[in-house]
Order: sequence, then structure tokens, then C-alpha cells
Amino acid sequence: MKKILFLLALLNLNSISAQDLCGTDARHRQLLATDAVYAKRVKDFDSKPHTIKKRSTSATPTYVIPVVVHVMHKGEDIGTGTNISDAVVRDQIKRMNLVYRNKNGGQGVDTKIEFALAVRNPHGGCTNGIDRIDMTSDALYMDSGVAYQSGIGISDAVLKNRYYWDTNQYYNIWVVSEFDNGTSTYAGYAYYASTHGRFNDGAVILASEIINPSSVTVEHELGHALNLYHTFEGDTNGTRCPDEANGCGNGAGDCCADTAPHIRFTNCFTITDNSCSPGNNDFSYTHNYMTYSSVNGCQDMFTMDQKERMISALTDVRGSLLAENGNMSLVPPMVSSPDFTVSPSVACQAGQTVQLRDLSSCIPNTFMDESQWPGITFNWTISNQNNTYTLSGQNKEFVLPEAGTYTVTLTVTTPEGSAVAHREQAIIVAASAPPAACTPIAVQSGRFGYTINKVTFNSIDNNTSGQINDNYQDFACTHSTVVTPGTTYPLILSVRSGNQYPEIFRVYIDYNNNGIFEETELIAAGSNPATTNNMYITDITIPQTAVQNTLLRMRVIGEAQELTASELNCSSAFLVGDIEDYGVYIDGNLGTEHVQKSNFNVYPNPVTNILSVKGNTVINNAKLYNMLGQLVIEKQLNSADAALDVSALNNGAYLLQITSGDKTQTSKIIKQ
Repeated sequence: MKKILFLLALLNLNSISAQDLCGTDARHRQLLATDAVYAKRVKDFDSKPHTIKKRSTSATPTYVIPVVVHVMHKGEDIGTGTNISDAVVRDQIKRMNLVYRNKNGGQGVDTKIEFALAVRNPHGGCTNGIDRIDMTSDALYMDSGVAYQSGIGISDAVLKNRYYWDTNQYYNIWVVSEFDNGTSTYAGYAYYASTHGRFNDGAVILASEIINPSSVTVEHELGHALNLYHTFEGDTNGTRCPDEANGCGNGAGDCCADTAPHIRFTNCFTITDNSCSPGNNDFSYTHNYMTYSSVNGCQDMFTMDQKERMISALTDVRGSLLAENGNMSLVPPMVSSPDFTVSPSVACQAGQTVQLRDLSSCIPNTFMDESQWPGITFNWTISNQNNTYTLSGQNKEFVLPEAGTYTVTLTVTTPEGSAVAHREQAIIVAASAPPAACTPIAVQSGRFGYTINKVTFNSIDNNTSGQINDNYQDFACTHSTVVTPGTTYPLILSVRSGNQYPEIFRVYIDYNNNGIFEETELIAAGSNPATTNNMYITDITIPQTAVQNTLLRMRVIGEAQELTASELNCSSAFLVGDIEDYGVYIDGNLGTEHVQKSNFNVYPNPVTNILSVKGNTVINNAKLYNMLGQLVIEKQLNSADAALDVSALNNGAYLLQITSGDKTQTSKIIKQ
């Protein structure tokens, strides 16, 4: 009976959170009523035709908008909670570009609009376009986030007036913890282009939406930033059809003749007839990014009229954002230090595609294959024992032709010269994928707050939503790592519980590779108290008896309240499960030196006073945790050579986490 009552509560919560509504309209209408200059700009833009202007022959083939992302965090470790990781931000930028370039299988048009994190900060120095703001000194934000509907939290004006970069040169995105102490249904909001150049221009987005890879909240809000209305504009809060079939402006219509007028909806699969345009149920509005149908994952298109309207807003009102008009935000101010990632570093089998992603410092990047920057070239060399392959372009896909190991080299050439990043054995191709294990199912998947939201194990460092449990995700062939038998590695989990029950977690590695997770293969287990989000660290020693030179499956399991044997063997459904599989390749032919990838050298260990850290690439930061998961030392390095003073720490074991680009190494340190 207890589980049934809990299920009813979950169902009610899911129906509320699924609205995922946009808060832009209320801001827009408030400005129309109180700001005459803003109202005139809106009227002037809406009253003229919008066509794509001819550009100079020197312009890039796309319109690239420089972005700065302000991460308004609550003091958490980077990659935990609201302090989203660099990798999550970069993935969001890529998702934006896939949407706007129509590269994700959508049915709409290629808008030719792209986004890139800024590489030049307001002072002229190099930046990665991510601005982290520690909000722990602001009690109102820490308690309630940003005020929107209820007025609880810091105001939009206070947030932005304190923390913004010149909105003439950068498009600002603020990533925040919550609206109205978590009572608002809004996922984000943005300002229309008529605020361009003002300090409050930009978008405000929940961190949970950035983390969620299926969310299109940012893409929706950026449509507003480029002067797109909701496709249901004029439906009077969902109560009636717009007065004009092709009306334009506040309360009249979306100004785009190729989207049918309609009343707002959230479930595109249940539409049987459009009462505002009888017989018209085409994808132009049911699957449009400017609708509310994200609940079902239906949004996958912009129309031609929307494209023309956005480009007109960008080239006219927001023209100062473009490099062709003198914007230097995407022009490197200094020589780059080349770096890259290969994902996955362990492939399941020959024929699999790996992603080669440039992570060079001070180099602009849209994280799309088509990225083009004047005067900058990228050349890749991939070699195994038999052949050498070359590719050109900043971010590439490569189909692995055969099993074995591959070295990867990236050469970046700028007007200042060429620089090289090289990595031995950067890719291992296994002979086959791990055997299939049972596939778990859950009664509920959604925004319930019972999650495993971060998994770190050697080179695996994967963040997922802290709010949304996705039932089951198989990362075995996309998130994997190489370990050696007899070596000990820390496993780090970030576990979140909702407000009723604890979150039970277990982790298994299928050491005998038989597709069954047996009790002898249990490597971590615990229970996280209700209403908390905590980090758990467990030392894992890889047994000599495990199957070697084969990709094995690691299963991470989370369940609210209780975890039963029948759930573990998939014979019964999880109530609100969050289960993820990863790949672990145990290579008996490699020594510890290879596992550490020789990227970072940490010594002496044990250490008494000064711990030295050296790398063959730039190290971004170093963090030292005690065995309770508490951060005791954090140092921003941005250097290949640094030192940490640990003399004040108590004797005992610690975990050192070193980050360089998207690569993370975690090592156990003994202080004596």
C-alpha cells in the first residue's frame, strides 16, 4: 500500500512538471506596457517584411553568435548540482547548433545560425566562454533562486546587473538553480531582440534543463531572443483562436504565414483536429520548436518564415554580435594550446564511430563538423599498426576500421603558427560489445528527483539530470574506461533523493562477462537519505581473475525506497528507477603508467607537505577530497606544472581529481 500511495504522488508530480512552460511572454508584455522605447522597437520590427539580406563575400557561410554562459552555482563541486561542468555546457552548445542547423533529423529548414562560446573576454584575454559565479554569499539566491511569479528570490534585474558581459558583444545565458523557491513551472525565459544592448538582455535557464540532453528549453528561448513568437501567439492563454489567421504581434499571431494558427497544447500525439485552421494538422506547428510539445519530444523544426525572421533580427537589431560587423569575441587573443578528446576511448567493436572533438584553448568552436574560422585549420592523424588515416576539420567523426589500438594527433594551425597534441593508444577497439544484460523497466520516468546524477570511475566522468530519472540508459559503448587488474580506482557517485524516501544504490561490474550481475560482482552499495544530494566514494580493486582484454559491463542502479531482488534481475519493474550501464575494459597487457595515460604525474605519494602536479597538457584545475567526499582543497591551475600545499591536512587517504579539458584523472593520495 505504501508504494501505491507513493506512485499516486509521483503521477501527480509528473503531470505538473510536464508543463515545462516558458516565461518569456510575461516579461515581454510587461515591457510593452511600461517601456515606450521597447514597444516602438517591437512594433517597427513586426511591421516590416523580413528577407535574408545579401552578405559580403568575405562573410562566413553561417551566422555565428558568440555566447557567454554564467553558471550561478551554490558552491558545489564543478560537475555537481547547479555547478554544471564545462562538458555539459559544451554539449548544450552542440545541441543548439544541431537544432538551428537542422542536423538532428528534424523536418524543418537549416537556419544557418550557429552559436559558439566566446574565446575573448571583455578585458581582451582568453576565455572558454564559461563564467562561474559562486552565489553562496547571497542568502536570498541560496534559499529561493530567481524570482519570477511569486517574487521569492533575487530579481531578474539584480541578477543581471551584477553579472553580465557587454550584451552588444556577447549573448548572455544565465544558468540558475530554480525560480520562486522551486514553485514555478517555468524552465526558462529570454528577452526579445528589442532589448539588445541593455544589461538585462539574454536568457535565464534552469540548470536541470541544461543537464537534460533531451531538453529543448534553451533552443526554444533563443528563438524568442531572435524575435520568434510562440506559434500559438494570440490564443489568449489557450482559451480561443487568434483573431487573424496570419496575425502579427502581441495577442495577434506569430507573424509567420507558414505556421497555422492554433491553440496551445503540450501533447502533439493527441491532436485530432485544429479548430483554428480546420483540416490543418501539419508539422509546421505541431512539431515546431516554438510550441509547448516538448513533453513528448515532438519539437524538431523551424519553418522558412521563422528562419527569415530570425536572420533579420540577428543582422539588423542584433547585428553587433556578428564578426562581419567588427565583433572580436570569437577572435583568439593569443596562441592556442592544442587539446582534444576522443569519445569513446574504448569502442565496442570495429565499425563503430568515434567522435574527435577539438578542445584547444582560445579557439572558437561550435562542436559541429562544419565549423569554419578564418585563418585556422585543423588536421587529424589516426594510426594503428597497419594504416594511417588523415582528416581535416575541427570536430570529426571517424569509423574505426578494425580492432586494435590507435594513436591520435591533432595539428592546429593559426596565423601565429602550428601546434600539435599527440596521444598514444588514444583509442582501444574491443573485439565485441559486452554481452547483453537484462533490460530494466520502471513504472515511472520523469522529474521525480530520485537519481544517480554523476558517475566517475577512472576516465569515465558522466553527468546526468539530478531531477529526471530516465529509467535505463546504456552507455556501455559510449562511456568507457581502461583499467588494469590488481589496481585500485575510486568510484564516485552523486546520489539524489526526493522528499519522501531514500535513494538506494548499487554498482556491479560483470567481471566474468556472462551478462548476469552476481552478488560477488557487487562493488558499491548504499542508501542516500531523503531530501539530500550526496557524494559517495568507494575504492575498487580490479581482481586478477576478471576477464581481460574485453569490454565488460558496469551497471549503476538507483531506486527510491527499496530495491528488490526481482528488480535487480528485471523480472519486476522499478518504481522510479535510474539505471545506467558503462563499459570497463580490463587490459592485462598495460601497466599502471598507461592507465594514468601519462597525462598527469603526481608526486611524491605518500606526501608530507607539497604535492607536485605535472602534465603534458594544460591542467585546468585540481581538487582534493577526503574520504567522506568533502572538498578540502581546490586550485585553478591553467598550467602544465603546479604544486598543492597539503601540509595543513590530517594524515590519511585523499582523492585527487585533475581536470584538463574533458579529461579527468582521479588518483588516491596518502598524506603522512
